[in-house]
Amino acid sequence: MTRLSSSKAESTSTNVIHRPLSVSASPWQLLALLTLLNVINFVDRQLITSLQIPLRDDPVLQLSNVQNQLLAGYSFSVVYSIAGLYLGALADRKHRPRLIAIGLLVWSGATAASGLAQNFWQLALARVFVAFGESTLTPAAIAMLADVFRPQQRSMASGIYYLGIPLGLSLSLIIANLLWPIPWIGWRGCFIGLGGIGLAMVGVLMFVKDPQRGATEGSVPRTIKDPTERNTVVTLLFEIWRTMIQTPALAMTMVGAICISMGAGAAWLDPSWLHAERGFTKQGAPIFLGLIFVFGGSVGSILGGHLGDVFNRRRSGGRLLAIVAIQAAIMPFAIAFRFLPGDFYVSLGVCHFFGSMMITIMYGPVLATIQELSPVRLRATTVAVLMIGLNVFGASLGAVVAASLTEVLHSYTWGIFITAQAALFSFPLFVFAYRRYEKDLSRLTPSQSLT
Repeated sequence: MTRLSSSKAESTSTNVIHRPLSVSASPWQLLALLTLLNVINFVDRQLITSLQIPLRDDPVLQLSNVQNQLLAGYSFSVVYSIAGLYLGALADRKHRPRLIAIGLLVWSGATAASGLAQNFWQLALARVFVAFGESTLTPAAIAMLADVFRPQQRSMASGIYYLGIPLGLSLSLIIANLLWPIPWIGWRGCFIGLGGIGLAMVGVLMFVKDPQRGATEGSVPRTIKDPTERNTVVTLLFEIWRTMIQTPALAMTMVGAICISMGAGAAWLDPSWLHAERGFTKQGAPIFLGLIFVFGGSVGSILGGHLGDVFNRRRSGGRLLAIVAIQAAIMPFAIAFRFLPGDFYVSLGVCHFFGSMMITIMYGPVLATIQELSPVRLRATTVAVLMIGLNVFGASLGAVVAASLTEVLHSYTWGIFITAQAALFSFPLFVFAYRRYEKDLSRLTPSQSLT
């Protein structure tokens, strides 16, 4: 199968300005900056989970396990998703680096303020502002990357950006659990120090140029640069819904990603599982997971992005087949990890390395596919809609289901394992999306995709 050529597509529309392709002079520098911000984003987000033991034991806070999970899960994801929808729509109209700078200022300040909290409600309020601030980043960042990287590079670019997950989560697990036992640092010092690092980055973003929207599509829409256009969020959602109905490949790709995210959410219980059923210490479990995940998750993110672009060059929509192929290959290791005895440290480490890849391989191919199947002016909003699915109906729901099954079955192993099988539903969804991809892409005429 072949992709509709850009020259042929351009000849069908009178609503675009034809010009040679041009991109930012430093797309890789922009990618590096956005990836660094995403690392900080996930370190901040993960701290509540990474520091659950000292937060629970603090005589001032006296957080229960339920309160900690509320702070880590739905209290964050609901605010993050709703705010991201509005801010994603705003990113489709406004200067995106400055929008991210404002968000970074908010979430870093709130992270530092978390270290001063004296009770659950103060920490919860700070968490709300962390979620609000962080919701500015990914919709705007992914849309910017699509404007500076050509289609054949987008999967890799998105995969590198999502190194923020393995690097951020792993650094949070490792560093936090090494630092909080130091008396003069404690859990409060971890929050305050990390917030300070983020605040130092705000000034850098104020000097970043916002890429021209649609710059790598071969043509620039006449309406794309009209900043006075003010569509309401409801209008934008209706347009996205209409786009998803007209392009089932887009809808199936998003639902498939949510299934994988739900399975990954079950892994939030891994520290408790290793401690309760595999004999790891309270500090040893998260450090072990973090050390392995930083390598396995990073390899998965880069490999998924690279193979996604390789498959896509051979078959239109091949990025989705890359996800299915990689997951099928490493699934036996993920299953073995869940059932190996606790004293098989090397085998557990090897299997967790490959299992970690399953969590991150999808981001590059999925985000690149979504960017290609979405109208340019709706890209950030579409990513925001995806974030709602991944966070509210994916990871957070998966964590709740796994925890509930654990209580019913009196087994972390089976509670996590059964929930993780939700990822299997992604296989037929991605295959269906692949089969529809070229047809749906060809229906997005330049006037539809660029305006």
